[in-house]
Amino acid sequence: GQNYLYPMDGTTIKQTEGYLRTVTDLDWQIVAVGDYDGDGKSDLLWRNASTGQNYLYPMDGTTIKPGEGYLRTVQVGGWTVQK
Repeated sequence: GQNYLYPMDGTTIKQTEGYLRTVTDLDWQIVAVGDYDGDGKSDLLWRNASTGQNYLYPMDGTTIKPGEGYLRTVQVGGWTVQK
């Protein structure tokens, strides 16, 4: 499915809004947003609900920065991302 990012400043949508990559496997979902690389900007954590795979998009606006990739797979079985 298509993914669209709305970067926010309070209740205002920033002008850097835009599309991200299309994900064909709908088992992949964004499960958390946070600053995972320490640059002060929000990054996206994806998880595949059927395989337990995890993938990180380090973000700069709607640009996926170098360093994206798979994280350790956690097999399905009651495990969830805590927000």
